[in-house]
Amino acid sequence: MRTLSSTSRILSAVAVLAAAALALGGAYFAGFISELQRDLNDPAIHRQADRHIGSIEKALGYDGFLKAYRNYRLTGDGAASEQMNRKAAEAIVAIRQLQAIYTSNPTATETLREAHAIAGAFDHVARTAPQLGPAALRGTAAMEELGTLPQIPQLEAAYLSLRSVLDRLKQAERAHQLGGVASVLSWSQMLILGALASLVMLLLVVA
Repeated sequence: MRTLSSTSRILSAVAVLAAAALALGGAYFAGFISELQRDLNDPAIHRQADRHIGSIEKALGYDGFLKAYRNYRLTGDGAASEQMNRKAAEAIVAIRQLQAIYTSNPTATETLREAHAIAGAFDHVARTAPQLGPAALRGTAAMEELGTLPQIPQLEAAYLSLRSVLDRLKQAERAHQLGGVASVLSWSQMLILGALASLVMLLLVVA
């Protein structure tokens, strides 16, 4: 009889501990679900990210930096040089804003490092571009400096690489969301199994 009483006390203690663990796990699970739902269902976050991505593509693309760079190489226009600096700066600001949005996503963070490196290359070109003036200056020191800058097709290739990186960023966000859903399912299974185990132990104690 003493052995049964001792066993009952042990089972009761285990059941209480299991219940406490389930309560703590349930609280964490509820918070996790709330955060996941915010990420999945908050359209403002996704619209904001899409807007920043669009800003990067526009700033460095064929109607932005690339257009200004083409004009700069062909005409030496000082206004084109200023536009190059402005567009590169806009792209870097947008990338930093994306980094703030995706701080909890390691894959997106790494992808944005690549995007920042490419945008930094555009910024370097803009900052190091010599002042050519309105007239053709072939044979001058300025033209020799111009020869050290990338050709237009090279920058176009860099831009296409940036577009590829931004596409991977979108895929990384979708993968992050799917990973969150998988975590939810895993936690659900663990809580259900824990609840069943606690129920069995309580039944054993009552019996």
